[in-house]
Amino acid sequence: MACFEIKPFWHDEWRLIYNLKFKTHTTLWGDLFYTQQFPRVYLQLLKYFTEAFHYNYFSLRVPAFLVAVASVFLCWYLMNRIFYKDSPVKFLFVLILLSSNTFIEYFVQTKHYEMEIFMSLVALWQCLEIIYWDKKCSLRFLSISVSLLVAPFFSYTYPIAIAPFFIIVLFQFFTIKNPNRYLLFFPVLASLCGIALFYYIDVAQLMADEEMKLFWKFRMMSEGGGWLKTFEKLWGFFAKVGAGFVFEIVFGVLGIYAFYWNVRRSICKRSAAFSASHLIICYAIGVIIVSIFLFLFGKLPLGEPKFNCFAVPALALLIVKTLEAYLQKEATRKYAVFIAVVIYLAVIGNIFSSMINTFTLPEYAKRMTIYHATEKAIATAQKNKLPILVTVNVAFPDDLNSYMPGMEIMSAASVLKTFPAYDVQQAIPVYSIEKMATAHLTADSLHLPSYIAGDGEHYRLISKE
Repeated sequence: MACFEIKPFWHDEWRLIYNLKFKTHTTLWGDLFYTQQFPRVYLQLLKYFTEAFHYNYFSLRVPAFLVAVASVFLCWYLMNRIFYKDSPVKFLFVLILLSSNTFIEYFVQTKHYEMEIFMSLVALWQCLEIIYWDKKCSLRFLSISVSLLVAPFFSYTYPIAIAPFFIIVLFQFFTIKNPNRYLLFFPVLASLCGIALFYYIDVAQLMADEEMKLFWKFRMMSEGGGWLKTFEKLWGFFAKVGAGFVFEIVFGVLGIYAFYWNVRRSICKRSAAFSASHLIICYAIGVIIVSIFLFLFGKLPLGEPKFNCFAVPALALLIVKTLEAYLQKEATRKYAVFIAVVIYLAVIGNIFSSMINTFTLPEYAKRMTIYHATEKAIATAQKNKLPILVTVNVAFPDDLNSYMPGMEIMSAASVLKTFPAYDVQQAIPVYSIEKMATAHLTADSLHLPSYIAGDGEHYRLISKE
């Protein structure tokens, strides 16, 4: 999918690609076209990379792919540090992440959600480093501080994922009897500075975007939503770790129970007896509690997978820790084995079925037809220096005429310009038309002697000369 042109782009990507192609490095720090928001440092790096390859298919696909692969390796590393060496369920930590809705859907997409997942794993790693700190001011300790300073600039949800870090540092400071414990405030200071700078140069722009506020409004907890709507969104926060109706029920029930069970166990645990393992569990609990509080105060939407993907590692951690504890007890071992086997089969099946569905749905065939036909039409138009007239069907099956509150509607012409074949340097004119039957009227009004007109699937060269 990253190297071969077998995955067409869609509206979630068109909006960002348009900014990459038609915004300069300087203007990327201002308002973005089509109600887009994207961590700007990461966006700048993406611009440099895609620009170097003239925004071809590979350059638009491979960044998200590389970040996703990095997430797998980091998740595997964390798995071996967090769970028992011989644990038969520890691999679920990686598989739950791999099978999650957002990870699969955005695996090679030109969006920032794979980076949101990766940075949530980075936050977990940073907390582990503090939990297992060797009480010395080592080079590794310095690298953690630097990572805490830089990390916020790559993810909007990272500050939520790192929030429990500050409680863990305080706990370590008051429980570690070591004169070097004051060094713990260096990573705290680095993190606070990084988050403050990120807010000042990036998040402040997002907060001032009135269109974005309107777009997010109906996703937040509203006064008129009622308890039923609140419960639905809270349920979605846990359930949508799974993809599909059956998996949502499995992860909804299991996720809520694992959260409840670990909270109860942590409350019953005396603070003096807290081990590194329990601090890790407290981190995961903290991420979920912070997320729920932000939702209740109208600052974070819950229940939509891509907006909550930062919480998947925390939820996976609690589920696996619960199964580990149940496997250690004779009375509950058989139940834990049964649940573990079901989840193993479910997540592996979900990964394969999601990939198969991607390439077998009729919608996919239609998109590929449009993609290849439009790429060919663009190449012909650029070779002959001809304008293109195109209908909204170039965006099938995404109806560009549908209205979403706060979302600026793209034109058919704008969508066509996001295709990899469209050369920004040549900048051939592209015009939106309502239907093919009226293409000649638009051409006459624009005084076009020759042009290419199409509806996404079919294009034809028209010349009056």
